[in-house]
Amino acid sequence: MDLKWDFMAKNNLKTQALIERGTNAHKAGQFDKAEKFYKRALKSDKNNADSLHLLGIISHQTGRHKHAAQLIKRALLIKPNEPNYNVNLAIILNTLSLWSEAEKICVATIQIAPKNAEIYNNLGRALAAQNKLSDAETAYAKSIEFAPNNVSAQSNLGYLYMMQGRNNLAETAFLKAIKIDETFLLAYSNLATTYLTMGSLDRAEVICRTALLKEPEFVPAIHSLGVILTRMKKFDDAEKAFKKVMRLSPLHSQSVINLASLYSSQGKFGLAKTLFEQAIQLQPKNSDAYLNLGVCCSELGQLDEALIYLKTALEYDPDNIEAYYVLSTSGKVTFDSGIIKKLELMLTSAIGITADHRIKIHFVLAMQLERLGDLGRSFNYYKSGNQYRSQLFQKSGLNFDYDQHYKELQRYERTFTKSFFEKWSKLNVNTSSTSSSPIFILGMPRSGTT
Repeated sequence: MDLKWDFMAKNNLKTQALIERGTNAHKAGQFDKAEKFYKRALKSDKNNADSLHLLGIISHQTGRHKHAAQLIKRALLIKPNEPNYNVNLAIILNTLSLWSEAEKICVATIQIAPKNAEIYNNLGRALAAQNKLSDAETAYAKSIEFAPNNVSAQSNLGYLYMMQGRNNLAETAFLKAIKIDETFLLAYSNLATTYLTMGSLDRAEVICRTALLKEPEFVPAIHSLGVILTRMKKFDDAEKAFKKVMRLSPLHSQSVINLASLYSSQGKFGLAKTLFEQAIQLQPKNSDAYLNLGVCCSELGQLDEALIYLKTALEYDPDNIEAYYVLSTSGKVTFDSGIIKKLELMLTSAIGITADHRIKIHFVLAMQLERLGDLGRSFNYYKSGNQYRSQLFQKSGLNFDYDQHYKELQRYERTFTKSFFEKWSKLNVNTSSTSSSPIFILGMPRSGTT
């Protein structure tokens, strides 16, 4: 017995020494070297939970997330009640988008460590991803309660508010996160996005540039700045920002889409189409890329091709409101009753839909019901859509003057009379064929039909 115990003690000391050497290398960022020490420690003691856990962390940090989860699960078979193991497993499961599994791990771990702030933070992430927004908010609040300086939880709470359109609360949360840690750059880029949504372009630009003073190559801030500059109509600077993101992060598909959209808005449809196709190569299931490519093809008069891309956008994202809207305005697509019911349900139950998207749902329903012959409901949706759009314009400082618009139409009616065209017809007979004549072009705005 004594000899066996003595051998185990020496073996344990050897294992711990190897783990310590691995940890030192790990802290220095020498992942390959650290991994070798952890593997030697595991070979020395195949049931050493710390070796398995640390190998899992290394795997996670080097992008091998599935392998990382497997290793930490093995460690938990040996030490099931170790809070740190459970926290790290939850982090990895969230990274893998295994939200339900992450939630279960977090809930179980709370029984072991009821005041662990990090487990509540990861529970919030898992719940938010499953659209359990109220529970996610509670989880983040608990995390902040147990660790008031938890900058990640504070920023995550802000992001939750931002996605719900609760912009004032989002602003407060992000500002708190920045106050806790001025180097936490993600809070800056999210705050800039919040200001952008609120229409505060100047504040959004300042926040982005503040983040870039701290880290000039921080991609999220550069990308957000590009979006802000586009909104400010500083197109040359916006183009430079998007190109810089593409240079720093070649797989950043959203910057490719945004640059293509910028070109599209400038009428550079050939360049735009090429970039949208590039974005699809980077992300073959990116609904927004297909949507924008469809719009671009429509502008180029390639209507059949446009419809294919727009329908593909909906295949990958059945909730893509912009795709429903563009398809409806094409006048070539009629949705079935199931989609009509779905859109009506989105109006009453969906959280986080922007005011603009709500308006577009009203118009989609109006156009589709008109095509289906349900003119009464169609008229009601046209009416409500216009009412909501008017409210949105007023909030933005833009007012539609109905009376003035009606007077303008009456002026057109008084001017372009039968006698007006008879006069021009006689003038054309008596002048050369090179003289100018009024030309009326009829078509749906920006649909490609013109």
